[in-house]
Amino acid sequence: MEDHTRSYQYEFADRHAMDYLELPIGFPIGAPHGSEIRYVFGGVSGTPAQNALAAKMLGYWTNFAHTGVPYAAGAPRWNQYPKVQVLAPEAITASTTFPQDHKCDLWNQ
Repeated sequence: MEDHTRSYQYEFADRHAMDYLELPIGFPIGAPHGSEIRYVFGGVSGTPAQNALAAKMLGYWTNFAHTGVPYAAGAPRWNQYPKVQVLAPEAITASTTFPQDHKCDLWNQ
């Protein structure tokens, strides 16, 4: 029996994610919890960069469900933790500083 299993983590980082909540607020809310779901399961009608991100995310999620490894044609490789895949319309990158960037010290223990 293994003591560990592979883990893949991500940060959805579209600061201009579509407002599916339609909250009556006067400031941008960025990428609130759950806003990536529309990108994975459809319903994105955003900029060309947002639509391209949605297509890549659909590939990642579909292949993960099928094989246990997230990958998508034409998209950057998704490495295992401790790298965190940063999913943004501008670029998909891997971060090794997520805990420090977001003050999640407990991840470093």
